[in-house]
Amino acid sequence: MKHSHRKEVRDTSFETSMLVQDALALRSRESRDTRRQFLIEGVRAVNLAMEFDALETLFFCPVPGEDGTRFLAAEARQQGIRCLRVEEPDIRAMAQTEDAQNVIGIARQQWKTPEDAFAQEGIWLALEQVRNDGNLGSMLRTAEAAGAQGIIACGPEVDFWAPKSVRAAMGALFSQTLVRASWKDLLAFKTESNARWIGTCLENARPYDSLNYGKNFWLWMGDERKGLSERALEACDDLAYIPMSGRVDSLNVGVAAAVVLFGARLRR
Repeated sequence: MKHSHRKEVRDTSFETSMLVQDALALRSRESRDTRRQFLIEGVRAVNLAMEFDALETLFFCPVPGEDGTRFLAAEARQQGIRCLRVEEPDIRAMAQTEDAQNVIGIARQQWKTPEDAFAQEGIWLALEQVRNDGNLGSMLRTAEAAGAQGIIACGPEVDFWAPKSVRAAMGALFSQTLVRASWKDLLAFKTESNARWIGTCLENARPYDSLNYGKNFWLWMGDERKGLSERALEACDDLAYIPMSGRVDSLNVGVAAAVVLFGARLRR
C-alpha cells in the first residue's frame, strides 16, 4: 500500500540528529500520548508495523555482510515510509534494550472507537487500573493467542505503548483491537449488548473452570494488589477465581488472565 502523504528524508547530519531526538522523546508517556506514536525495535516488529500500516519512520544501521536490513529499508521506501540510515551510536541511544537490534521504528498508535470496536462480538479482555507495563504486554500477547477480539482500557492508567509493554506484546499491539473508554461509556454499552461481564476476585466467586462463558463475554482484570473496584465487581454478571494449591494465594495478573482466557476457550 502506498502512503503518498509520507516522504523519504535525505540523511543530512542535522536532520538525522533532530529526528533521533524526536524518537528519544517517545520514551516519555506524555510525548507518546500527545503525538499518538511509540517506538518499536527489531525486524519482526517493523515488518508487523508495515503490514498493519502503522510504521511512520524507520531508522536503520546496516551490518556488514547482512542484507536483511537493506532489504527492509528498501521495502519501506517503496511504501513511502520515511527512512533514515543512522550510525550505531544513534541506534544504541534509541534502543530500549542493551542488546540493540539494528532497526528502530516510530509507529502510530492504533486506537479504535468504542462504537467501532464493540460491534465485534467475541472475547474481550477489559483492564481496570493495570499499571505494570510488563503485565500489559504479556496480556496483549495472551489475548492474541487465545483468540480475543481485543483489549479495553478503562480509564487513563493503562499504557499499552510503554517500552516494556511493547516488547512483551511481541507484535500483538498491531493485531489486537485496542479501545480506551470511560466507565460511563462501558456501562452504557453493557445495557445495550448481550455480552456477559466476568470479573476475577477471591471472594464470592466460583472456580473459573465451572463457569459457562458463552461466545460473547468480557473478562475483567484489575490492579495486581487491589484487584477490581467495587463498581466493577457489582457490574459483573459472574465472578471467577483460580483454585490454588500450596501456600500461594494469588497469581501475577498476566498469568491469571492467561489461565482464565484459555480455560474459557476450552469451555466455549
